[in-house]
Amino acid sequence: MNPIISDLSGLEELISGFNLDSVMHKPVEILSSGQAKKVALISLILSRRSIWIMDEPFANLDDASKGFLSLKMDLHLKAGGMIIRTSNQGDISQTTGLEIALES
Repeated sequence: MNPIISDLSGLEELISGFNLDSVMHKPVEILSSGQAKKVALISLILSRRSIWIMDEPFANLDDASKGFLSLKMDLHLKAGGMIIRTSNQGDISQTTGLEIALES
């Protein structure tokens, strides 16, 4: 289900923060996997949902984008939001909050 986004305030900051300025007018289908992931993350952030469910949110992101996403995740948690996410990259502690590690 795609979120309905009616409030685009903050869109320019997200585009710049994820360094997508140069691909703004390209179709998502031709973007790299990292660029497409950033577009999906922007959609999630702009959805204003209180619970974010994320599968490997830092996968295919450059270091600057990982830092920017960590900041956005921290702000979401501090505003009372919740994040449920998976990771097998050892990056769980990049954000604050309660963490439950399940290992096989």
